[in-house]
Amino acid sequence: MVENLERWMPKLVQKSPNVRDDCYFTILKYYQRHFLNGYFEIVTAPHLSPLAIPTQLLHAAFSRTGQWSPEWNARRFDQAFLKYLVESPKAQHRIKELRVIARSKIVFLVGYNPNPSVCGRKLLKNLIQEGLNR
Repeated sequence: MVENLERWMPKLVQKSPNVRDDCYFTILKYYQRHFLNGYFEIVTAPHLSPLAIPTQLLHAAFSRTGQWSPEWNARRFDQAFLKYLVESPKAQHRIKELRVIARSKIVFLVGYNPNPSVCGRKLLKNLIQEGLNR
């Protein structure tokens, strides 16, 4: 039984990409100290990364109070952000670069919000993993 498991182990390792979306600014220093070989992609502002949520999308989706604008909800926001990531040549190029990095290091997608589902890191992680699993 153990021999059989060891024979499949390399394939299992290949299919489990090293992309994490659980890092955010409050705990970034901690992660940097504990994951010395990690690669930290800051995805908080468009001038820092083409994978950040575009400013226009944030202004359209959220009111000044930080709540959803009347015609927006989480699903519509995710769809708009995903559309941006898929259609932006710069975002696609960076996603491909991160896939290469993720083959040898843990890639951490770093945002402001502790919840990766709220800020788009979960979508981004899925896009990166999708290419790694092919």
